[in-house]
This record gives sequence, structure tokens and C-alpha cells, in this order.
Amino acid sequence: MNQITGNREQFAISSSINPFPLVIVSIIFIILGLLGLLFVAPATMAMFRGKNTVLVSLGKCISSICLLATTSYYVWLLTVLPNISLNTLHTPLNWIGYFTFGGMGLFVAIVGVLVWISGIMPKGFVLVCAVKTLGFWTILLGIILSNFTIAIIGAVVGGLVGGVTYHTWLGIALLRKSK
Repeated sequence: MNQITGNREQFAISSSINPFPLVIVSIIFIILGLLGLLFVAPATMAMFRGKNTVLVSLGKCISSICLLATTSYYVWLLTVLPNISLNTLHTPLNWIGYFTFGGMGLFVAIVGVLVWISGIMPKGFVLVCAVKTLGFWTILLGIILSNFTIAIIGAVVGGLVGGVTYHTWLGIALLRKSK
């Protein structure tokens, strides 16, 4: 990643020669952003209806802003990709990382705090929220420091461990609550 993010010119050249990896990553982030915006974040916040309204409102705002920014950015990136140049290229280490990883980490932290305060889910879920938040923020730290290893550790912790556990547990809880 340091070769990619540290050298925009090289990244622009490689993306213009073979844009397929960037297209796939963009499509994945668009799908995840839309799923989060339309289903996951609203359902998550609905679980806390009647509970700490300030935190619930803050969580809704943060998730909406971050998911809209991330989705819009990657839609924009796909539209400029055919004409990519050094002036239009934004690597994942730019401002969008603050929304995607920093903001969504904050959203998951708020969910953890709401679970802790309300007690509507087992306290173990708070630990899962902490792991996922730590992963998001570790990715952001890797981005800020331009350190590929730190970003990958964050992706593994937050995405592969925390993310899968978080969404599985949350999905089961939402299904049980709807019955």
C-alpha cells in the first residue's frame, strides 16, 4: 500500500493500465455503503428506540453522513476512472478514509455504548463493538501513518474478526426482536 499511496503517479499509471481492481473495490464500497445506509444503520438504531435519544440521534447522523460520503465518493471515482489523471486521483488515503473508517468506527462505538447503557443485548456484544471499532481506527491510523502493515492489521481485526461477529450477532438479535 505504501507503494500505491505513497506514489500517486505510479498508482494513476497502474490504474489506467488495469482499472479492474479499483473498479471492484469501488463497487464493493458502494454496495456496502448502500446496505449500511438503507438497512443496517436504521435497523441498528431502531433497536434503541426510546433509549438514550441523544446518542441514538448522534449515531443516526454519523452513520448517515459517513455512509453517504463513502458511497458518493466511490460512485464519483467510477465516473472519473476512465479519465483518471493525477489531478483527479484520490487514493484511499485521502479524506474519505476519515469517513469510512473514523466515522464508522465512531458509529460502532456509539452502538457499543448504547448496548452497555440499555442492556438490550449481552455485554459480550460490547466487546465485539470494541473490537470492530479498534479495527476501524487501526485502519485509519495505518492510513494516517501511510503504514500498510498497520492498516492490514486493522482490516483483519475490524473486518474479518469484529465485522463478521458484529453483523452476525446483530442480525440474530434483530431477527429475534422482530418476532
